[in-house]
Amino acid sequence: MILIIMLIISVISFIKLSKQYESTVYAFKIQDSGLPDNFDELVGEKWGVSDYAVIKGDIRVDIEKTVSEKYYIKYSWINYDNSYFAVNILIENLKREPLQDDKNITAIVTDNRNNTYLPFYCNFSDYPTDTPLYYKKTLFCRYLPINPKATTINVTVHYNGEIFTLKDIPLD
Repeated sequence: MILIIMLIISVISFIKLSKQYESTVYAFKIQDSGLPDNFDELVGEKWGVSDYAVIKGDIRVDIEKTVSEKYYIKYSWINYDNSYFAVNILIENLKREPLQDDKNITAIVTDNRNNTYLPFYCNFSDYPTDTPLYYKKTLFCRYLPINPKATTINVTVHYNGEIFTLKDIPLD
């Protein structure tokens, strides 16, 4: 009997509390989106395009990034330097037609001190790798470390018989 009375009291108090929350009005202030006033200008035509790009016909070649990696191995009696310089290049067909695979694609780097660097590793792959677009690919090349006194580089990309030269890319 006591259990039934406690159950009835619980149900009544629950109903009272639920009615109290039904009548409660919550007001939220909609905050500013945080976007700058010139948002449309910032996300204009140049979005996703490097400042260092060359277009020939329907093909655009641009630099995504340069990397200077310092990596040393010291193991037991062996010590050597595995440092390298790398360039990641995007190649895109502006008509959005599939790009041809080129087995002889390469990128040659020349610094402002007239040193020429040939890649010791190149990888030409789809972009993005998980769901490729087929009209856009990346060329990743590794080189021996660049002269520390060099301030800019020129990158010459050889793709499908065409030569694309990207000039005065800063190394900072």
